[in-house]
Amino acid sequence: MRTGTVNIHGKEYMICFSTRVIVRIEEKYGDYTKGLESILSGGKASDVFWLLAEMIEAGSRYARMEGMADAGTLTLDELLDTMGLDDFQSAFAAVTQTTKDGLTPHVEVEPAKNAKTTPEK
Repeated sequence: MRTGTVNIHGKEYMICFSTRVIVRIEEKYGDYTKGLESILSGGKASDVFWLLAEMIEAGSRYARMEGMADAGTLTLDELLDTMGLDDFQSAFAAVTQTTKDGLTPHVEVEPAKNAKTTPEK
């Protein structure tokens, strides 16, 4: 699961790009790929703060399920009422980084037991 954090008024909120967020994008835009592209390339404040609220909700759910510290959630209305346009850049950066990380496959490979770690000359 790809997670990140965003600092809002001195409080760190976990954000998560989960399947729930993908489904919410589909519900709003019809196609999650086009919807996400529109949000990340258009940079409209209303879309970014909507996605941020969804990702904070998903982050809170994930933290609770994993037994991690949970700062709680903020609704879209709470974000709009407490964040200024000067907060837009940091919100956009957090959303962009976490979604890009969520779309990038990460594979960990362990060497086979008793395998040689250096090639022979």
